[in-house]
Amino acid sequence: MKKTQKKILGLAGLLVVSAMTVVAVLMPGPGALAATSTSMTDTLTVRVVGEAGNITIKHPTNDQILVNPDQSIDYDFEHIETVTATLEYTDLDGNTHTIDLGTFTHTFSPEGRFGSNSIPINLADYGYGDFVVKLAGMGDDEVPVEKFVEFSFAPVTGEANQDPNTGDVVVDLDYDTDNEDIDHIQINVYDKDGNLIESLSPTNVPRPQTSVTLPFVGNEIPDGLYTIEIIAIDDAGEPLAPPYYTDVDYKAPVIPVPDAGGESAPNTGGFFVGLNISKTDYLITGLIIFFLAGISGIVFVAKGHQGKKR
Repeated sequence: MKKTQKKILGLAGLLVVSAMTVVAVLMPGPGALAATSTSMTDTLTVRVVGEAGNITIKHPTNDQILVNPDQSIDYDFEHIETVTATLEYTDLDGNTHTIDLGTFTHTFSPEGRFGSNSIPINLADYGYGDFVVKLAGMGDDEVPVEKFVEFSFAPVTGEANQDPNTGDVVVDLDYDTDNEDIDHIQINVYDKDGNLIESLSPTNVPRPQTSVTLPFVGNEIPDGLYTIEIIAIDDAGEPLAPPYYTDVDYKAPVIPVPDAGGESAPNTGGFFVGLNISKTDYLITGLIIFFLAGISGIVFVAKGHQGKKR
C-alpha cells in the first residue's frame, strides 16, 4: 500500500512540474512586454523655453579639429531677434585676425520665440590654425547674451589601434582626400622616451589612401606606449602644418613555443597554460570522466536494487 501511495505522489509531483514548465514557456518575455507597451504609447517631445535669451552652439564642438574647409556654425536660439557673429583666427605664425561674419536676423518657430540657424564658413579662406567664433545678441528681456566656440583647422588627423588578428598597428587617417595641396602623408613612430623607431619611420601614405598598417610584429617591436606622428606633405616635400600626434599602447603577440615533435599546441590560455595542452584535450578528458562516473552510478544503483530483492 505504501508503495502505491509513493507512486501516486511521485506521479502527481511530476505532473505539477510539467505544468509549471509549460506555463513558463508560454509566458511572454520582458522584451515582448516592452515591445507591446512601446507600440501602444505615443512619444511626446516637450521643449521648455524660458523668457530669457539663450544661444546654444551645436557645431562645431569645443576643441574639435576639422580637416574639411566647408563648414558651418550651427546653433539654437531662444528669445533673441538678431545675432552678430565674429571670427578670431590665429594663423600658424601666431598672428591673430578678427573678421566680422555678419549680423543675422532670426526666423522664429510657429510654436514660440525659438529656432535654429546655420552660418556657412569656408576655412580655406583663412588657412590652417586656431579659430574662435563668437555669437552675440540681445534677449527679449534686454539682457545681452554671448556664446563662443574654439576649434582648429588642420590638414590631417588620425587614430592608431592594434589589430587583434595580426598584432600590427593600423593607422586610420582623416583628411580631405580632394585637397590637392597634400601630396602624401608621412608617419613616424616614437617610443615613450622620444626615440625614433627607424624600422617603421618614415612611412609614406599617398593621397587618397586613408589607412596604413605598420608592421610592428615583423620588426619585433617590444611592448610599450608609442607615439604616432602624422604630417601632411606638399609637392615640394614640405609640411603643410605642424604634425598631429596620437598614441597606441602596443602589446607584442605571444609566439607559441614548439614541442619536441616540431609542432606547437595552440595558445588557449587558462590555468594549465604551461602544460602545453589544448582546449580539445580538456574537453575529451572531461567527457571520458563524465561517462565513467555515470556508468559507475548506474552499476551502484543496480546492485542496491538487487540487494533489496534478496
